Amino acid sequence: MKSSDDIDELLARDFSKESLTDDQQATLNEWKQVHHDEYVQLRHLVEAQTDCGSGDFDRVKAWQKVESRLQTPHAVNVPFLYKMAALAASVMLVVAFSLFLFKREKPILMAFTNTESIQRMVTLPDSSQLTLYPGSKVTYKAFQSKGERELDLNGKVFFQIKRNVNRPFVIHTYNIKVEVLGTSFLVDSKARNDARVYVKSGTVRVTADARNVVLQKNQQAEVTEDKIVSGEISNAPLLFGDAPQTLNLQNAQVSSDQAIGRNLSCSD
Repeated sequence: MKSSDDIDELLARDFSKESLTDDQQATLNEWKQVHHDEYVQLRHLVEAQTDCGSGDFDRVKAWQKVESRLQTPHAVNVPFLYKMAALAASVMLVVAFSLFLFKREKPILMAFTNTESIQRMVTLPDSSQLTLYPGSKVTYKAFQSKGERELDLNGKVFFQIKRNVNRPFVIHTYNIKVEVLGTSFLVDSKARNDARVYVKSGTVRVTADARNVVLQKNQQAEVTEDKIVSGEISNAPLLFGDAPQTLNLQNAQVSSDQAIGRNLSCSD
């Protein structure tokens, strides 16, 4: 009978589907007859690994890893099988981790551009609502259920952010960053160090390079080349479109039917 090293080499060739000479095949067949149960178990272990991963699993490389760890003579079956089982578990762990990386959650990517002359309403997957002014563009990136919600902005957009204390909403526009948890605010950004942020409700942090400021309801910030200037919004209802509409009638004659109805008309 050949030495265990010779048998290991023949087994490696056999499991990797390499051709054997007549003498080699005869030697392997003789060993298989004496160690039939052990051969069947080895074959099942190797075949199991080829079925766990992708279709291009390399049988030769897999067996080479097995062969490098075969130190115990095959006559001692139990320790040998323990080594094979440990190696099989290692391979399965690597395959499982690779599959996990492949199947892990992918981020949601969305882009919106307003090429119209009127405002455009957009609803994000987290139920946040955006109002894009003409010529504005945004790109949204976030995972479905974890991590920050991020948006790149170029232009002027009014935000109504769905509150989530575990998932901040971060807006990037040139060198300026706006961070919120859940609030409504307006961002008007034209270029680097040229932006204005107006807060309607909630709390907003504005950062430009190493400078930052925290804004509350009805406060604003203007980012310039060398500073961030913050203060109160002079006319918040008018800015956010909440001011009541006033109808000024001068020298108007209005009938009682018209006053009660929805439509009013006047004449000078």
